Amino acid sequence: ASRKKIARGVPEQLIQRLVRKLTYQVLWDALLIFLPPLAAILYFLVHFYLHGWLSLSSAALLGFLALGVCAVAIVVRYRPNVPSRRAAARLIDDRAGAQDRFLTLATLQPSPAAASLLARLRLEAAGLQSRIALKREFPYKIKRPVYLSLVVSLVAVLLFHLLLPVAHS
Repeated sequence: ASRKKIARGVPEQLIQRLVRKLTYQVLWDALLIFLPPLAAILYFLVHFYLHGWLSLSSAALLGFLALGVCAVAIVVRYRPNVPSRRAAARLIDDRAGAQDRFLTLATLQPSPAAASLLARLRLEAAGLQSRIALKREFPYKIKRPVYLSLVVSLVAVLLFHLLLPVAHS
């Protein structure tokens, strides 16, 4: 019965699920940091177009340029922050008090010589994995740069509207 339980909840799958969860969190961080400035820039471009300061082709070109820069910025922010299997296994070990069992599973290369060690590690890690609930242990938290990006974008839009009458005169 315990072998079937281990086969269903293989500890390596827990590591992979955590990697996936943390990867989505990093992507959300990048999106939430760069989308408010993009929205502000697109708002400025639409405003300039509607008031005749930019032609449609200029506004569209600048909009696509802003979209491209935003996409590059998201990728540049996202790529280096994607967690590795090793980092995820270390987090699980820390939270479960697993004394590097998950880290060893994530980094150990399967070989015939290490098969018994690997089976024992899986058995021990499977017993410890019930201590980890990914939703509870690793919830998504909005980071400080997201708030900063949103505030700076809103301040820019407000200043734009406050200073626009000065520019007209």
